[in-house]
Amino acid sequence: MILSLCCILFLTIGVQSAPRNYHSSLGPENECLTERHLKMKDVYTDVHREGTLIPENAERIGNYLMCVWKKRQIVDTDLHVHSENIARYFYDIYFKLKLTELEKEEIKDAVKVCEEEHAIEEYMLGLNLKDCMFKVAGTLEFLKRKPVE
Repeated sequence: MILSLCCILFLTIGVQSAPRNYHSSLGPENECLTERHLKMKDVYTDVHREGTLIPENAERIGNYLMCVWKKRQIVDTDLHVHSENIARYFYDIYFKLKLTELEKEEIKDAVKVCEEEHAIEEYMLGLNLKDCMFKVAGTLEFLKRKPVE
């Protein structure tokens, strides 16, 4: 009995101390997966890199991303891009870095370039925004430091 309780305690501690995803919240992402009848494994590789691995998947991935961008209010119903919400998305993604106020301001300024993204097809806007965010993240050296655990 005591051995069982100890095992449960260690298992609970182990699960709670396991590394978490980079995002502090995946609510919109999970909602869009459900709405689009997708699984994370269907989109994971393509949403975590620039471009898409398989061109035939571009529309599916782009539509998923547009769902996420709309739920996060990065893109509104008129397809206008809002950089202040892209900045909030970055704060969510990089929350483990314990960003300073100065770094947050630098992100806010850097992501303004993404407001210029447009596309003929809505799904392409989803992909273009993702790629813009990756390009911006690549220019901000402080985003490459080790997360604070």
